[in-house]
Amino acid sequence: METSMDRRHFLLGAALSGMAVAGAGALAGCAPQTTAASGDAGSTELSETDEGANPTTAPIDPVEPPASWDDEADIVIVGSGGGGLNAAARATQLGLTAIVLEKSSQVGGNSRSATMFTIGGGTDQQNEAQKATPSYPYDVDKWVEYMMMGMSQGANPDMLRLIGENLAPCFKWMTETYDLKWSMGPNGDFFAVQPVGMDLIIDSAHAYGEANGAKYLLDTEATALVRDGDRVVGVKAKGKNGEIFLKGAKAVLLTGGGFIANRDLLTEYCPSVLDRAASCYLAPSDSGECFRMGLGVGAAVTNRNSYCMFDGGMDWYATGAGDW
Repeated sequence: METSMDRRHFLLGAALSGMAVAGAGALAGCAPQTTAASGDAGSTELSETDEGANPTTAPIDPVEPPASWDDEADIVIVGSGGGGLNAAARATQLGLTAIVLEKSSQVGGNSRSATMFTIGGGTDQQNEAQKATPSYPYDVDKWVEYMMMGMSQGANPDMLRLIGENLAPCFKWMTETYDLKWSMGPNGDFFAVQPVGMDLIIDSAHAYGEANGAKYLLDTEATALVRDGDRVVGVKAKGKNGEIFLKGAKAVLLTGGGFIANRDLLTEYCPSVLDRAASCYLAPSDSGECFRMGLGVGAAVTNRNSYCMFDGGMDWYATGAGDW
């Protein structure tokens, strides 16, 4: 498969993996809102405008660059779920260097709790079976309309269209890069590998990145973005041996999941889920730090109070009855 890729299409890969992207020039759509209270590289205090804010929901302000960096790569990636692992693999495939931070003791993040990929249409398997969402043949405009309806018109239609146009090519890239064998669901709207789950995909992506020079820092938690003027240039983190600063010469990618394990953030941004959902299958580490770091550099929030829930699925899984 063709391995050349310009910046627009690399960032598309980030979008397809659910990433937030910072760096590589001025932050698009992210005007600085707050400044660290002390202004030095070691500060993660709330700014004066945030005094009295809930420490589990308040934006995490960026810090100043350190006097010296502990390590550097073209791209620093926060989180080693599906988004982070694929980003690292693709970066190394393009000849870039990458450092991946993971706060737990193994790679995978929430993706280890997942079971399948949902894809609108356009893959070879779907075309052969004449399957697509919402109808065959696959039509990007119809898929965008379908997704916007499911997201209560709160999503970005231009981003959805960009994703919809590239779902099949990115799926093909992953299939060929990791030599994966897929099983397609009966309606053609999802794919899984055997045994069902993401472990094989996670391990394959991790192995590919490692073989091509990506670094993976486990038990290393990002605590703040590092900003120099209007550019995010790195990450401050707490590792096994204390505080470290990692420079992203070209970009910093935030791929650290959402905030389903942070009840205070749910109360503020998605209160309905607390009333309607009894449990969640995602990891307890999904606590919202990447979301809050994005807020700290002025990222916009859209589609509040929108979420996905499987009606009854967790009960079936817990009791062993029915099909999961």
